Amino acid sequence: MSLDQLDFVEQKHFGFLVGYGGAVIKSLKRDLGVDIEIEEVEKSFKIRGSFEKKVNAVKLIKKMLDTEFWETLDIPDSLHRDILSQKYHWEQKFQVRVEKTKDRTKIQIQGEIGNVRKVLEEINEISNSRMLNCESVLAGMKEEKACSPKPKDGKEERKQDAVLRRLPSTTSDIKRHTSVLEGIKTLTPDFLKDEKRKKDIDEALMKFKEKYCNPPKKDDLKAAKGKFGIVLEDLKLSFKENFLTCKNTEYTGSTYEGLKISGDGLEFDFMFLFEGGEDLKVLPIKDEEGFAHLALIDKDIVKENAITKSADKDGKILSKKLKDKFKGTLQNFINNSPQYKELITMKEHGPAIQFDVKRKKGDKDLWYSVDLLPSFEVKVNEEKHIYVPKKIGTDQNSWRRSFSKEEKDLLRNIDSGNGNRREVARTLKAMIKKELKNIPSYAIKTTLLHICYGESKIDEELWVPQEYTNRVFDMLALLEGYFKEKWLPNYFLPTQNLLKSMNDRNLEQVENRLRGLRMSDKKFLSLTKTDGDLV
Repeated sequence: MSLDQLDFVEQKHFGFLVGYGGAVIKSLKRDLGVDIEIEEVEKSFKIRGSFEKKVNAVKLIKKMLDTEFWETLDIPDSLHRDILSQKYHWEQKFQVRVEKTKDRTKIQIQGEIGNVRKVLEEINEISNSRMLNCESVLAGMKEEKACSPKPKDGKEERKQDAVLRRLPSTTSDIKRHTSVLEGIKTLTPDFLKDEKRKKDIDEALMKFKEKYCNPPKKDDLKAAKGKFGIVLEDLKLSFKENFLTCKNTEYTGSTYEGLKISGDGLEFDFMFLFEGGEDLKVLPIKDEEGFAHLALIDKDIVKENAITKSADKDGKILSKKLKDKFKGTLQNFINNSPQYKELITMKEHGPAIQFDVKRKKGDKDLWYSVDLLPSFEVKVNEEKHIYVPKKIGTDQNSWRRSFSKEEKDLLRNIDSGNGNRREVARTLKAMIKKELKNIPSYAIKTTLLHICYGESKIDEELWVPQEYTNRVFDMLALLEGYFKEKWLPNYFLPTQNLLKSMNDRNLEQVENRLRGLRMSDKKFLSLTKTDGDLV
């Protein structure tokens, strides 16, 4: 390309620079001190001026074009959900926006031209992968239908269903899954169509919300966080001396996402991001999306620390061993600190270590609890992924990828304006605490992410106080659909099934109870009674 002429191949990119009533060109001519002549037929510009000014103008125009580059893709609807599920990843990694067009029929990509091309490559991989998976599954189904005898009872069918839940989703899975969810959402219960009965539901739900669904008081949380901040500084020093240097910390979990209900007590999660992740690599575990083993990049690494001491002979980091060292450091910290020994008790809580803290010596009542979690930031390709110790099945030494920070970022401004998404989510959490105890709490948060940002997104104007009851029933319907399909996709890793560990019997029980609650006003009114406390 010469320095005095810019050629544009596509009309839309040329149109961007000549658009806005010529304002862009006028601005360039004024600011750069050059004369720009537009060749409409050739779709090009001729720039006149000093050599230096022409060079600057070319650079600036190319930069503007690159930054505002956009593509519109006509992709089958069945692939939209897969592609849009990655939009947060692409925005973080490439600073590229991926959205549906206003008519919601196509996918639009916008960003720097080089990064747009990278996203297009990944979209192409998704499309090819999904279509190949779909073809192989359909072929297998046809072959099985032609060759396999029909099972005499439902045992074999249930067995096959359990196996399928452990496979990545295919295009046909997604299409079926979405259609079922949409079908359930359109089945509005009859009692919500009756004005009088709807009013009864509204009043009962409002009383239930006011009594059970409030978040912890801000002053209580501030006081607890302030006290823990003092403990934290001493903890970080102890880690540096006896475990690993902590390079960053993060408050995470439902309390800081606004999803915690006061009936749960004062609780929060705290993640320690330790140094050493730069020395590690990720070894994905086959058929276990989101889980991996971590290993030393160089197993002959010279420096000795808690990481290398937790490695086996092949350089694999044994998560149980490292977590035990983390736990031992915490226990020694309590035992050797007279100011904390009488106030803090410690226990394991899933992948975390929980501190139960009293306000002062001699108190019988708990003041607050905090879950402490060790983590490492490991580079995968050009991204940085956070991993925490978490066993899967009988594997005691696996690690799980954490999206706690991403969840917190997504949920931070979820109710900007006058929205009530958090209220709706807290209402479902209170219902679970009172009645539907075998629904894992992460199912609520994941459903909220899907209903706010995914393919099941509800329009912004419908998240208002007067629509509170309808949104609660929408969330119930969506949950019911997930349990019916036996598939709850991780928002950030849509091929990971978060219901995978639940057996068929429990899944069916939850589905039936959700349907009964959603379709019977008597059951719903019984659940939302406000006599007594949440158990």
